[in-house]
Amino acid sequence: MNAAFRLYEEATPELIEFLSKTILGTNGAKYQHLDTEKRIAELENPLHLSLFRNEKIIGNISFCRRGKEWYIRYFAFDIIFQGTGQVKKTNSNSVLKKEIIQFFKNKIDTGEVDRFYAYIDPNNSKSSFLAKQIGFQKSGMLHTQTFSRLKPQLQENLLLIEDETLITHLIEKNFSSESFYHQQLQRGRFYALYDNQGEIIAFAAARKYNWKIHQLPGKNGKLLTHLIPFIPIIRQFIRPKLHSFIGIDNLWSGYDGEVNLNNLLEGVLEKENQKMLIWWTDSRIEKYTLTNWGITNKLFHSNNVHLYSFPETLNQLSTNFYVASKDLT
Repeated sequence: MNAAFRLYEEATPELIEFLSKTILGTNGAKYQHLDTEKRIAELENPLHLSLFRNEKIIGNISFCRRGKEWYIRYFAFDIIFQGTGQVKKTNSNSVLKKEIIQFFKNKIDTGEVDRFYAYIDPNNSKSSFLAKQIGFQKSGMLHTQTFSRLKPQLQENLLLIEDETLITHLIEKNFSSESFYHQQLQRGRFYALYDNQGEIIAFAAARKYNWKIHQLPGKNGKLLTHLIPFIPIIRQFIRPKLHSFIGIDNLWSGYDGEVNLNNLLEGVLEKENQKMLIWWTDSRIEKYTLTNWGITNKLFHSNNVHLYSFPETLNQLSTNFYVASKDLT
């Protein structure tokens, strides 16, 4: 491989600094992760492919190697692309692009990897462009749902579960048949909702995230980002300079779905002392609905993220696919 590229497993201070400064998003929302060092430390079996120039990182792809299915967790190669997603007309960048594409194809051809997959914002033309050049296909879509309460109510029957055997059993029982299922490490706190007979009727894993929001989605997103600190109610939910929220996954709710779902989500917010959470799920799942998702959902509605896989399409694998919030935040 070109000497400008380096492969390594342990994140270096230089890589952490590079990723910490990366602003995500292109034509829509723009935001920056504030917990990058912590999140990198939580990656499962990582492999980093970095591009160097004058001993400085100018591009990087970080993989989570989940058996023979590799998830692309971080992708930052702006140096090769312009904002329109077009390749810059230079010989050196053309060679670098070919090296990246060949890396993916070699892993498949040698049998080391069965499948790569990644989540890409449909507004991120640069990442979409390169994914298609490699051979990735759009295989599905994630639906993002925002839930918020100004004063979330205590749910007496919502308990924090710390028994790893019970947590593993509940997750495997309900999600192990889904595509890209993997046993998560550092999944955050796990909450279960009980009925009067002591049976679990709903559960979810929750963890806190911190972002710096540079621009909100929508036509007036940039203006709204500057106005929010002066809007009395909205500023209690969204703080652009330090936006904290809960990301949830491994969510399951049994009978009486709407009541259980509302109580579960509201209870998680109360336990975590937060006002807003985000849930990512396969857009084909229509089981869980709520009449009132809260004010932030009315303001920003739902957003979609595309799932890309290489070389096979997800539709050939199963009905639903497994989504972990730590892969998107």
